Amino acid sequence: MEARRCPSCRAELPEVADLRFCPQCGALLPATVFGIPMEQRRTYGLFNALWHTWRQACLEPMAFFRQVGFSQDMGAAVLFMLLVSLVTSLASGLLLLAGLQALLWALARKEGLPSSPLFGGAAGALLLAPLVFLLSTLIGWAISTAVLHLLLLIVGGARKGMSTTALVLAYASAPQVFNVVPWLGGWVAFIWSLVLLIVGLSQAHETDTWRAVLAVFLPLLLCCGIILLAVLLPALAALQRA
Repeated sequence: MEARRCPSCRAELPEVADLRFCPQCGALLPATVFGIPMEQRRTYGLFNALWHTWRQACLEPMAFFRQVGFSQDMGAAVLFMLLVSLVTSLASGLLLLAGLQALLWALARKEGLPSSPLFGGAAGALLLAPLVFLLSTLIGWAISTAVLHLLLLIVGGARKGMSTTALVLAYASAPQVFNVVPWLGGWVAFIWSLVLLIVGLSQAHETDTWRAVLAVFLPLLLCCGIILLAVLLPALAALQRA
C-alpha cells in the first residue's frame, strides 16, 4: 500500500490513528489523509473511530464528505449512525428517567402507594425505547435516502448512485447527539445536521451547492405550499360567496 504523505511537505506520515499534525512541518492534516476513521475501526478501535469520525464530520465537513463520495463501506456508515442514535437515546432516556424518578416518587408518596412498582415500570419502558428508536432510525434513513435521491435526480444533482446519498445521510446524523441538551439542543442538532447534509451532498456527489440546497428544501417548500393553499382556498371561496 502506498505510504500516506503530508499534502504540504510530502513527508511520509506514520500510521497512527490520532495524528492531526504533520510531524515534519506541523501542518494540520485534512480528513482525507487517513480516510474515514469508522472504516478503519480495527486500527483506531471502535470508540476512537466513532469519536474521530464524529469530529471530522462536524468540524471538517468539506474534506470529510469529499472522502465519503469515494466510500463503498455502507456497514461503517450504518454502524456510525446507529451508535450516534443509541448514545442519544440512552442519554435522553437516563435524563428522562431521573426526572420520572422524582415525579413518581412524589406521586406515590402523595397517594400512599409503593414507589418501586411505578418506577420499575417506567424503567422497563425506557429500556425498550432505544430498541424502538434504532428501528425507527433505520426505517427513516431508508425512506429519506430514497426520497432525497429522487429529489437530487430531479434537480440534476445526483452525479453518483443512491448509496452515496445513503452514506451522506448516515454521517450527517452526527450532530443528533445535541438532542440530549434541553431546550436549544434540538434546534442545534436540526440546523447543524441540515448544514452537514447540504455540504455532504454537494461534496460527495460533486455537484453544485444550490442543487443540494434545493433537493433538501423541496419537501419543506412543498409542505408550505400545500398549507398555504389549504388556508387561501377557503378564504377565497368565502370572499366569492360574499
